[in-house]
Amino acid sequence: MKRLILNGLRSGLVCALAFAFVGQAKADIMIDDFTVPNPAITYSLAAPVGSTFVRVDGNRTITVTQTQNDFGVAGFTSGIIGNTALGGRYTQSTGVGTTAFSSIAYTYAVPLNLSAGGTILNFSFTSTDLNVPFSVVVGDGSATSTQVGLVASPTNLAFNLNGFVGVDLTAVTSIQLVLNRNVVTNATTQSADFSIANVTITTPPPTNGVPAPPAAILALVALPIIGLRRKFLKA
Repeated sequence: MKRLILNGLRSGLVCALAFAFVGQAKADIMIDDFTVPNPAITYSLAAPVGSTFVRVDGNRTITVTQTQNDFGVAGFTSGIIGNTALGGRYTQSTGVGTTAFSSIAYTYAVPLNLSAGGTILNFSFTSTDLNVPFSVVVGDGSATSTQVGLVASPTNLAFNLNGFVGVDLTAVTSIQLVLNRNVVTNATTQSADFSIANVTITTPPPTNGVPAPPAAILALVALPIIGLRRKFLKA
């Protein structure tokens, strides 16, 4: 019985310490999980080319701009913003002969310090059409830096913040994702549909909390166990 108690205590302490050290591996900053508004709202653009939809929630501004509508039909660009039965979502759907792009922009009155090496900006897609162009623009209030590309499947787009050259990463005041538009070439694609679940920043482990190696963890665990073992043996 005593042996079972000692083994249980040892296992519990090992798990607790291991969790504590592993917990220092990274820290995630949630920029947006699209649970606001709750319940979700739907948007639908009018027929004319140039029609826009704008929604502001806190420091986030979503703008949808229609650049093509061959059939001149209202509602050919539509979507959802906010908390749905599937969780937080931002979606855009465009019909045949229709083109539109979305801008999801975040502004910060108190600048973010994202200068630590290995800091990653993530955009998590739950669905997307093939080869939808995107642009990511990071700014510090006086300069901006842009990365562009194509998203071809549901994935997590990850950007090392060090790749945004020329921006003061100690004082980031804006982050913008432009979907279905390359802001460098202005390329778009027709009938683009996509859905995003969240935007996060992954930061590296803190430099003042280096995890102990496994041997050191076991040594730390052994000390209280030895004391408890002696106590049980004397009983």
